[in-house]
Amino acid sequence: MNRSISKISAALLLTLVFVLISGCESARYIRNAQNHFNQAAKQENQLLAKSLAAYQAGADASSTSSALADYKMALSLVDQAIGENRARLRQERLLGTAYMTKAMSLWRISDLNGTPPDPLESPSAASAIENSVMSSAERKELMVLIPTIKRELADSQQPITLGTRDRVMLIALPGLLDHDRGRLAPSLNRADAFFASAYKVLGEAAVAAPADHPVTLYLVMAQLQTLNAWAYAIDRLGTREGLPPGERRKLVKNKIHARVTESLCPIKNWAENSREIQNQITQFLYLTGIGWNDAVSPCN
Repeated sequence: MNRSISKISAALLLTLVFVLISGCESARYIRNAQNHFNQAAKQENQLLAKSLAAYQAGADASSTSSALADYKMALSLVDQAIGENRARLRQERLLGTAYMTKAMSLWRISDLNGTPPDPLESPSAASAIENSVMSSAERKELMVLIPTIKRELADSQQPITLGTRDRVMLIALPGLLDHDRGRLAPSLNRADAFFASAYKVLGEAAVAAPADHPVTLYLVMAQLQTLNAWAYAIDRLGTREGLPPGERRKLVKNKIHARVTESLCPIKNWAENSREIQNQITQFLYLTGIGWNDAVSPCN
């Protein structure tokens, strides 16, 4: 495997872009922030498709610098909106939207700033990379923001308002962060722990979503991307730790394949009725080592 797979794992399939809001002047900065977020997400989608093709061809993936710049602009704009119009946004039931735009932007910036370790780097060098990302300003700010959103959502006097998508993504965010930590883990045991947690939390978020809501498909794609990254970590870190090829293949089969089936069964009928969705899923399955038919055959 070449290093492009680590870049693929960095960019979850961001099909769930923000729906632009309209209305009052106090929402102007949020609308602009969402424009930049949507643009960055579309760039990541395009990069992900190119990266999958590049990986299969043995080539390198493209840069994420343009998407990163748009996420940073989205963060700057939403910070300005909250700083100047917090009370007005709360009154107009837009503060929750602003918080989640900020949270998602912080997550993407933190993720894209984190370069996965080279397979040949020493454990100490990999640990240094992990510590650098975990101590970044964006990661620290996000870890404060998530409980703030939950606290204000539960406020009995002036609770913020979150739509279905944002409520579900608030549940999913800790899992997305664990995915990022799994990518950066310096040892296979640490990678296993973070990827297992990420997969579990994303599944809990999917259960909280209406079955026919687009966020459900997004979360399944996110789970598959976590499994892709996990399979790559088994190969990369297992090789460095001296596991023979047969043992690494056994770990992928035991840890990954059953989880692929668990993710796909709830959307099997949905995917079989959409060639586009099935094609997207098939691309992801290429990296897990299990085909669509084998993955869904145990589904009822």
